Amino acid sequence: MIAPKDLYGFKVTDSSSASPKTKIALLSGVHPNETQANHTLEGLIDFIISDDPRAAELRKNAEFYIYPMVNPDGRFAGYNRSTVQHEDRDPNRYWTELKYDDMGDVKAIGEALKADTGSDVDYFIDLHASTGTDNHFIYTDVDQNMHIDPFWTSFLALEPGFNTFDASLTNDTSIKFANNQLNAEFVATYENYFVPGDNIDRYTEIGMNLGIAFQTAL
Repeated sequence: MIAPKDLYGFKVTDSSSASPKTKIALLSGVHPNETQANHTLEGLIDFIISDDPRAAELRKNAEFYIYPMVNPDGRFAGYNRSTVQHEDRDPNRYWTELKYDDMGDVKAIGEALKADTGSDVDYFIDLHASTGTDNHFIYTDVDQNMHIDPFWTSFLALEPGFNTFDASLTNDTSIKFANNQLNAEFVATYENYFVPGDNIDRYTEIGMNLGIAFQTAL
């Protein structure tokens, strides 16, 4: 029996700035074994809270809603792609009010996202990791031209090795939830590939470049 672990969410912005702000929501840890994604999110957070002038400008123009570990019970238990409550379920197929009543952590984060953001965000990124491909990549909705969003093209200028794949938004994933329930204009499932020889510093560098790309685009 795994005792329930705390869930956390926090907001980062420059509260002294009264200008209209872009809302950016970030998740990680839906699949508990995908630790590279947490390191990337750590690098992004370290950048946006830093004294870097670019980060200071970004905080004036954006507010970040960050939920760093969606499935902490699964991480503690050493699970792969499931939850303590349901060992046979992929939690990234239950992001809908019709399914997540008995998926406690998913429901809690989903409801928090709606309440915290007023069901209105501009960008939504769910950070994952993968061993089944040969490069880092994202899934985004090409049909809605999300692949040419200024944020993503700015990021590719910094990290040209990333691939972009089309997301159909048919399964009940977090990005479908963001598209339908949070009215997000850009959604992406971000995937770090496990590259032998890469260390934590490489993943945090990618996270920093995500932050720089936001600053460039906004």
